[in-house]
Amino acid sequence: MKYSKEVAQQVISNIELIEQSYKVIEEVQDIILGAMGNYCKEHLKAPSLDLTNNANFDLNKGNYIAIFTVNKWCNKESNPLASYCIGYDMNKQTNEVDLEYLLSHLVGECASTSCYQIRFWLVKDELNITAYQYKKLLKETFDEIIKLQQIGFRLSDNGYDIVYEFTLDKKLVADEYPEFVDTFKPLTNALNCLLEAHPIFESIVEKMISKAEVISQNNK
Repeated sequence: MKYSKEVAQQVISNIELIEQSYKVIEEVQDIILGAMGNYCKEHLKAPSLDLTNNANFDLNKGNYIAIFTVNKWCNKESNPLASYCIGYDMNKQTNEVDLEYLLSHLVGECASTSCYQIRFWLVKDELNITAYQYKKLLKETFDEIIKLQQIGFRLSDNGYDIVYEFTLDKKLVADEYPEFVDTFKPLTNALNCLLEAHPIFESIVEKMISKAEVISQNNK
């Protein structure tokens, strides 16, 4: 058995309360993530970003991840060369994140590395290079930019993204629910770091496109 007899007995004895708690978690999570999405949408209206019209900040409603990009990064077919997202760590979804219950991940208690992230990535297919070449280029470019690291961004574990990690304080979430005042301070800080870093990401996109063109020509 995966779980001990004692654990199974406790679950059986309290099954009504446990089943009711699932519904409460879903409702609470939906309210918190919905408020987060609205907050992000308002905070990122900065003219310096110039977001595309299809930017989606609905973190609830089953989306879980807000994906957005800027007009400057879209090609003639409106396909983005690079994008941002806010959400759970997608690299851990198969074994550490239950997509139905992300609240424990948001407050940093799902696992030792639990967090939410702001992520930046480029679309390697649009760059016309291989995954290996893309990750090598991204690492080289990231390592050259100390300022981005000082702001708090790091290269993701799989090497495809540049990420900024944050969690909410569980006690504040509970104390202020459902009207959040100080709860979103870590989120505010993360969004401010994104706004500060955006010009750097613009330079990364330019450098990656230039380097990828050279590699693509050499591949022919």
